[in-house]
Amino acid sequence: MAGASLGAPPLSAARVPPPFQGSFGTKGALLAEEEAEKEERAKESKKGKKKKKKKSGGGEADNEAPGPSATADLQPPTPPPAPSPPPADAAAIAAADEALQQAVAAGSYEGLASALEAYSSLASPAVLAAARRARDKLKEARRRDSQRLRKAHGAAMGALKSLDTADSPSALRAGIAAARPHVGALPALAEEVSAAESKLGELSVAAAPAAAEAAVARPVEIALSDLTAATDGFAEGKLIGSGGFSHVYEASADLHLSLAAPPQLRHLPLVVKRAKSGQSGGLSRAELEVKLLKAVSHPHLLPLLGYCLSPDGVCLLSPLMRGGSLEARLRISDPDRAAQLRRLGMVEPPRPLTWRQRVRIACEATEALVYLHSKGIVHRDVKPDNILLDEELTAVLADTGFAKDQRPDASVRCRSTALYMTTGYLCPSITKGGEYSSKTDGYAIGITLLVCLTSRSEVQLTDRCEEEFDGLWTNIDASKIAEAAAGWPDLAARAVKDLAKAGDGQKSLCHDSLRNRCTLPEALTTLRGLLCGAQGGAGVEEAAPAPGDEAAAAAARTTGYEPSPLSVQVRGMRMGGDAQARIQDNMMLAFKTLMPRLDAAYASRSAAAPDSFEERINFWHRECGLPTELRSQLHSLRIWANAARHHDAARWRRDGPRSEGEASRLVAAVTETIGAIEG
Repeated sequence: MAGASLGAPPLSAARVPPPFQGSFGTKGALLAEEEAEKEERAKESKKGKKKKKKKSGGGEADNEAPGPSATADLQPPTPPPAPSPPPADAAAIAAADEALQQAVAAGSYEGLASALEAYSSLASPAVLAAARRARDKLKEARRRDSQRLRKAHGAAMGALKSLDTADSPSALRAGIAAARPHVGALPALAEEVSAAESKLGELSVAAAPAAAEAAVARPVEIALSDLTAATDGFAEGKLIGSGGFSHVYEASADLHLSLAAPPQLRHLPLVVKRAKSGQSGGLSRAELEVKLLKAVSHPHLLPLLGYCLSPDGVCLLSPLMRGGSLEARLRISDPDRAAQLRRLGMVEPPRPLTWRQRVRIACEATEALVYLHSKGIVHRDVKPDNILLDEELTAVLADTGFAKDQRPDASVRCRSTALYMTTGYLCPSITKGGEYSSKTDGYAIGITLLVCLTSRSEVQLTDRCEEEFDGLWTNIDASKIAEAAAGWPDLAARAVKDLAKAGDGQKSLCHDSLRNRCTLPEALTTLRGLLCGAQGGAGVEEAAPAPGDEAAAAAARTTGYEPSPLSVQVRGMRMGGDAQARIQDNMMLAFKTLMPRLDAAYASRSAAAPDSFEERINFWHRECGLPTELRSQLHSLRIWANAARHHDAARWRRDGPRSEGEASRLVAAVTETIGAIEG
């Protein structure tokens, strides 16, 4: 019997007290009889007490304290002591320890709590203590998770409210940014964010060009020797790509520029475009491009940061666009294009662009063209290879080497440069002796849209589709030629196809007749309407021009370009108009330019510097001797740049500078002090 009890279940199960184990003979019977006699005496004592109380009628005798003997009679019999558990054997302890350790490893609070309840009496003290500590940690983690989820749900509800109440593009943009992190906490929020993004696309037809200020780098002349050093002697390993007239090289991170070079160019990711040797007209094209880029500035134009016009090597210096070209992103299965993307740092092939991304990229390139046309400039070489993307797929129009003034005294006939254009994007009117114009640039955008739609070659694209489907272009179902990987909806595919080239009775970008071609501003409105679900721009409300929008009116008078009603409406929504947009753009650019200069100045401590801008500035002050006043100024500039980056009008009014003068003075002071640190 004793051996059987050692293998019994946990201590919660009934056990026989040790004095009785193996002793149910005479001794057990006597003890049982003695207990019965005690119970009988106790019953008789209680009966006698009740009779005495009844006879006295509740007098003083009832209030007298009972004597020692009476107290003893009234006390209930003392129960026998609780039985002690038998010692568990080693196998039971090991099994309990293993069960608790498995529960700890599983990481479930409920499972571990149940295991502790079942095995706490059998497990070894060390394992039991460890399991209890693990349970307490899991309980605390569950409490924190619960608080976090409640907080996330509250934030999601707040973000949803901000989307519902947004009354301007900046407020809508801020609401989207605030809502994205909380989509997981509130599934319904995902649909609201998608709808808000579409609405934002509708309200952002024309972005005001960013004006260049003194705080932001202007194109500067750089010695060929510096650019040679920056590219390791224009080494093959630095080559990113090649075009008909130039090679493009990635510059080293520190550029190896001489001290005479502008500090803001010393530590930026850059590329050097060098004209191929032996090319006639290379110097003149570079001079033209430098001249044009010095005169223009737009968020979707690739900026020129530096140049070298030496006869020994004509070079242009620009930011590195790590997203590659639109052409490369549309041809990711092409080995040459894939290799080009790998040279930009993409180890794995990127996913195919979605239809929305393709349309948005085309919109941004079109915005840049509309801006150039408003300045009287025709690009003349629009194609996906010249639309570059950053890591977030923001597009910039590049390679303005063939751009020309459109004004009467600067017009250029086709015979001078038509042979250098990319055939598939060249308007047929040029080959017939016509002149370049905004509509020939529009033709190139139309072909670009068809390439985005189909991912086919641009050469005779419509003719080849007619041969393949044995029918006229206008009768071909757009869904049959749309690239499946992009996920084109039928309506979107049809709208892009018709915008690029439609029937004779409808205006389009690639119409055979110049007179029946739509303008780029019209195309831009259509594309934006497409992104927000309003095909052809339907549903876009017209608004009167914003008061004081004289720049747009002047552009319309001098170039014939009139901003679309929606773009005028958007500009009117911005508090402060173009002046505020200019300040915000320059605060972001100034902060982005000045921080790398301090990184370079304190390069010896860069490994220990925190990633956060706020913490890094404080680190420089604490560890590197950054002047106290400069630290305060940098924090002000950081706060202004953050407020500008969030596109939140209320936040900008609260945290931004009081005036453009205050912003310019602070940037100038910071620039001067950093220059002194650099020596």
